[in-house]
Amino acid sequence: MNEKKSTLYERIGGQDGVVRLVDIFYSRVLGDDSINQFFSTTSMDQLKNMQQEFFSLALGGPSKYSDIDLSMAHKGKGIQTRHFKAFVENLFSTLAEFDLNENDRYEIISTLNTYVEEITDDSPGSVI
Repeated sequence: MNEKKSTLYERIGGQDGVVRLVDIFYSRVLGDDSINQFFSTTSMDQLKNMQQEFFSLALGGPSKYSDIDLSMAHKGKGIQTRHFKAFVENLFSTLAEFDLNENDRYEIISTLNTYVEEITDDSPGSVI
């Protein structure tokens, strides 16, 4: 029997799961005093929409992600590795609320880690 392996996108619950993921995640981020200052002037509706597109693509689902230049979007914001690490830790905690195994959670974090150099000013390469 040839059973097709589901994508992370499907395992997280499809688009509804991605929307839930982003909502829970940003509730955590905005409650985290070590990083919430980076979002004080951000349109959260716009950011959440962009993050839903990003996560959909990153998890193997459909996406019209615009592939914006992350370096330019984050340049001059003072985001350091410690901030990115806190961001990733919030995501990891959020992922624990979903029916994903540990390998799935680490796969998602690994995908996010590929962007650390584009987002931080002092990137070491990977945070987790």
